[in-house]
Amino acid sequence: MTDLPKALRRLRDDDLPEAALSHDADRPWWGAPALALATAIVFYALWRLVGDNALPNLMPGDFNRPADSMQLGWYLGLTWAFIVAGWWVPASYKRSYVLLSSVVTVPVLIPWPALAAMLVVAVGLFFVVTGPLSNKAKWIVLVGWWTLFFLAWRGNLAPAIVPRQLGFFAQLGFFALFLKSIYHLFEKTTLLADKPEPHALRNYLLYMFGGPFFLNPFHIKPIGYAYLDQQFLARPRTKVMRDGIILFAQGVGYLLLHAHVFSLWHDWRGNEAIQHVAAQLPWWHLLLFMHYNFVKIFLILAGNVYLIIGIWRLFGFDLKADFYFPFFAKNLLEHWRRWNIYNRDFVVATIFNPVLLKTGRAIGKYWAYMLACILCFFLGLGVLVHLIPTTFYWGTPHFAYPIMVRSGLLGVLTGLNIWLDLYLARKGRKKKLRNLYEHSRVLTWLVRLGKIYFTFLLMSCIYMIQQGLTSGLKLTAVLRLILEVVM
Repeated sequence: MTDLPKALRRLRDDDLPEAALSHDADRPWWGAPALALATAIVFYALWRLVGDNALPNLMPGDFNRPADSMQLGWYLGLTWAFIVAGWWVPASYKRSYVLLSSVVTVPVLIPWPALAAMLVVAVGLFFVVTGPLSNKAKWIVLVGWWTLFFLAWRGNLAPAIVPRQLGFFAQLGFFALFLKSIYHLFEKTTLLADKPEPHALRNYLLYMFGGPFFLNPFHIKPIGYAYLDQQFLARPRTKVMRDGIILFAQGVGYLLLHAHVFSLWHDWRGNEAIQHVAAQLPWWHLLLFMHYNFVKIFLILAGNVYLIIGIWRLFGFDLKADFYFPFFAKNLLEHWRRWNIYNRDFVVATIFNPVLLKTGRAIGKYWAYMLACILCFFLGLGVLVHLIPTTFYWGTPHFAYPIMVRSGLLGVLTGLNIWLDLYLARKGRKKKLRNLYEHSRVLTWLVRLGKIYFTFLLMSCIYMIQQGLTSGLKLTAVLRLILEVVM
């Protein structure tokens, strides 16, 4: 390798783990044609479905406008070509290759001025994070930048900056960079503070821009910076890419279910209709609607995310799917290990753990867990992940009250779940409780199914509260309807 040009040699990863190198060797002769055929099928299916209006517009911008079939076709075609050619790229150059594929394909969807502005902001934040400033100063600069950007978008800096002239940049720049920049700075000032990084700028740009942008920006996930690096070729290449194709196809299927099967009830029992007809519906009808509403939310979230993670896997990054059979959770804590995994990891790392460490001794572990849960859901999932993004997207704090009510309920109930677990863990109470029914396989399964359904019912009720508040019902009216159902 000594005859490589210096510029090419600098793109090479010399610090790859042995596992990634050995997994890269798993490239049979039939892999490239099989990958090309399977990827072409799922990409073509998505293109046709969006072009025929069987699926909503998934590209950046206003997802209510009709999709540009030609634009999406060019993007998917270029992405397909890079995925197939990437089969032959050695692992030592694969990260640089993925970044190159993004540099070529993303401009198909995002105007160059907007992309250039995003790049300037991202590189500027990179040098702030890697510069000689103290950690406190770095956080001040990061928060200050996003506050300034928010005020400019809201029009508070006019006439120096004309409001809403940055519309496309504001939407994409915020969704793609805001949560990622927070996550990156947090990890670089904690977990990775003393770890040398030979390809820091390239890895950073890959983290910020190395992923599909054609999807609804609501579903851009704050995947951990260190996690993305660790999951590169974590398993044999053929298995990672096969799972990527399957997950992408599964995402398309979920979106089809959401758009055509789970939209039927929504048309005649939708948000606006609930306010007028809910009181006349029988209890079992409302119960089914609550469950239907929860499954519908899962389909739209998981469908979009599976497309994103599927493409990441096709490029060799063995990432988690973000949802792991959430309807089989036996309590709220297990539910959050299965539902929106990346959002959960983000708020746990940046809010839950720091709050717990700072307050555990001062107020006791029970109250520390409760405070950490409330802040984790209220500030993390409520404000950071939902409220601020929807404010940028809609121009106003859209659905603020329903989102914050849902986040507060989830925080309190999850804290109570932790309290119950701590209580049962003392003096072997949980083991004694299990001894009452574990001698019988039938009772064991009945208890397990009861826990699963109770968790599903609880989450259905919480999302029903948000749905009712969004439709215009008062909180007391929604709670009265739910009590009539469950009682």
